[in-house]
Amino acid sequence: MRLRILRGANQDCADYIELQRARTAFVAALREEASAFDVLALPTVPTMAPSIAECDADDEAFTRLNLLMLRNPTLINMMDGCAISLPMHRAGEAPTGLMLARAGGEDAALFAIAAAAEAALAG
Repeated sequence: MRLRILRGANQDCADYIELQRARTAFVAALREEASAFDVLALPTVPTMAPSIAECDADDEAFTRLNLLMLRNPTLINMMDGCAISLPMHRAGEAPTGLMLARAGGEDAALFAIAAAAEAALAG
């Protein structure tokens, strides 16, 4: 975490405000584009989870791997969305997940879609 926090050390207030304005515009544009779809579906994480030994190697390795594992959920967080992850692996296999997402505040609709998807995947 320390390395992630330190990345903001050289960012001034004006940069932060500009980033927030850009994020607001991004969220509005994405919400409009995504309104044509029932759900956004993507892998919960972009790759298989690393081993504990890989993460414990050093702070830089942990930060790199942590940011990679958080990449897809962070996208949903940055767009003020809501998401749920459905398990996709068979018994005895490494865990994988299917992340379903919608715009923020659409949790009830997301849960209904996720329940239907979970039932379809189980069958």
